[in-house]
Amino acid sequence: MSAFADLARFYDVVYADKDYAAEANYVARLLDTHGHNPRSVLELGAGTGRLAVELARGGLRVLGIDASSDMVELANGRQRQLGVEGISFLAADATRFRAGQRFDAVIACFHVLNYMASPQALTAAFATAAAHLEPGGLFLFDSWHGPAVRAQGPEARVRDLMVEGAPVVRIAEPHHDPGQQTVDVRYRFFVQPSSAETWQLIEETHHLRYLFREDIATACRDAGFELVCGEAWLSGAPLDERTWSACYLAKRIRGDDWQ
Repeated sequence: MSAFADLARFYDVVYADKDYAAEANYVARLLDTHGHNPRSVLELGAGTGRLAVELARGGLRVLGIDASSDMVELANGRQRQLGVEGISFLAADATRFRAGQRFDAVIACFHVLNYMASPQALTAAFATAAAHLEPGGLFLFDSWHGPAVRAQGPEARVRDLMVEGAPVVRIAEPHHDPGQQTVDVRYRFFVQPSSAETWQLIEETHHLRYLFREDIATACRDAGFELVCGEAWLSGAPLDERTWSACYLAKRIRGDDWQ
């Protein structure tokens, strides 16, 4: 079962305050800063499609994939509702997907690569990116920054939400295994439908692996990328132990046929 199999309908409510327009501008600016003005983008882990919509509004053609068919259904519904052209979404595994075409850039945002919870899965995701880029093409992605996770440690969080008029309590409880660089986050959503007196429990556990620069450098090397830069997501500040979310840019330098 993929992550968000049961929680997809809560996703946009949980992240309602997320500024996708600002994130799309940041992605476009970072690509442009490094001499790349893409017209087509493959997004790995597109979720409910909100970032793809903003990128398309900026003139990009976007193909978004996500392992959760429920998330893809929501993304396609958003595209139809808004009528934004130049976007399509597919349910697919980022470690195995092959579109049979090249793109100007590949992106994987909002910690998608942390769901590649083994070195082998991470390498496979990088191979997917390489398969869809010509030499010189850029792969932009973010990640939980290992030094910050080790220094700060993940914390349990509780949020009160309203979903379709029903009160919802979300509890996120992390279990950190420093030896494996993993965090298992147990999500529990307590929902009280208006027609029921009792609360309904929906839960999933998400298995994530945070990354150090060495992990990323190895995946880049194995898939034929050169690591261009790393910085704090959105702010562009240097990475340190206070930076939980890191953004990296890699350039494809090897012309192997990864198809």
